[in-house]
Amino acid sequence: MNPVLLLGLLVGVQEPVLPTFPDVDPAVEALAAISAKIHDGEALHFSLETDFSIELREGEGLEALSRSSVEARLLKPMLGWVRIQGEGNSPGDGDKIDVTFVGDGKNFWLLDHARKQRIKTGRGFKNLEMFLPHFLPLRFWLEGPSSDEKTPWPSGAVEFAPPNKAFEGLFGLELAEDKGWKTLWLDDEGALKAFTWRTDPEKGRPIRVAMTGLDLSHPDEISPEDYEVEIPEGYQLIDLEARKSDSMTASLLTVGSMVPSVGFTDISGRTLTMEDFQGKTVFLNFWFYH
Repeated sequence: MNPVLLLGLLVGVQEPVLPTFPDVDPAVEALAAISAKIHDGEALHFSLETDFSIELREGEGLEALSRSSVEARLLKPMLGWVRIQGEGNSPGDGDKIDVTFVGDGKNFWLLDHARKQRIKTGRGFKNLEMFLPHFLPLRFWLEGPSSDEKTPWPSGAVEFAPPNKAFEGLFGLELAEDKGWKTLWLDDEGALKAFTWRTDPEKGRPIRVAMTGLDLSHPDEISPEDYEVEIPEGYQLIDLEARKSDSMTASLLTVGSMVPSVGFTDISGRTLTMEDFQGKTVFLNFWFYH
C-alpha cells in the first residue's frame, strides 16, 4: 500500500477529527493519527508475544534473554491487569516468568505467582516498562500525542520503514528516539500487528525487542467489573512505596556483620551460595538491565 493511502485510511476511520500539523511529512501525520486513535480509547485490550534479545558479550551477537506471552485489559485511569507468562534464558535451567500487573483503582501491584508475592509498586501503568520496554501503544494510550509543540515529533524523527522479511506484508512506521528505533508494523487496513524496538549499536549495547502477534482493540461496551482482579491475601506483601521512605543508610549491613546466605548461578551454570566461599575474600558486583 502506498504510504499516503495508508495515512488516508488511518485518518479516515478516526472519530473525533484528529489533529493535523501544517508542513508535516506523511510519516509524522500517520504516527500522530495512530497515537490519537489509541489515546482516545477509555479502555485498552491487547495480546502479544514478546522476544527480548541482548548482546551479552561484545561481538558475539544477540542472545535471547526471555520470551513471553502477554494479555492485557486496562481501563483508565488505574484499573485493569496485564498477565505475563514465559521463560527467561539463564545459564542454568532458565527462570519461569508468571506475573500479573494489577491496578485495583487505588494502588498498583505486581503479583509474582511463582514466588507468591504481592508487590505494591505505586508507579502506575508506566511500571509495565520492565516487561514491555518502549511499547509505544501503551505510551500512546496513557499520554497521547505531544500537545506542547508544533508537531509531536521533530522533523526526520519518523519515517516509513523499509520492507522487512520478518514482517512480510506489513508496513512500518519508524520513530528514532531513546538511542534507537521503535517501529510500529501495520497491515493493509491500518491495524497494528507488531512492534519492535532496537538500540543503535554505536550508542550502547545492542538490544532488540520484538512484540509479534499483536491484537489491539478498544471495547465498545465497558464494565469496570471486567477489569478487577482479586489481590491474594496469602501472598507475601512487599511494599516498595514504604521502602522508599526508609533510610537507605539504615538498611545497609554494618562492617563486620555476617553476609546473608545468598544463592546464585555462575556463568558456567553451577548453583552456588555464599557459604561456598567461606574464608575467602569475595567481591560482589550487582547489576541488572532495566
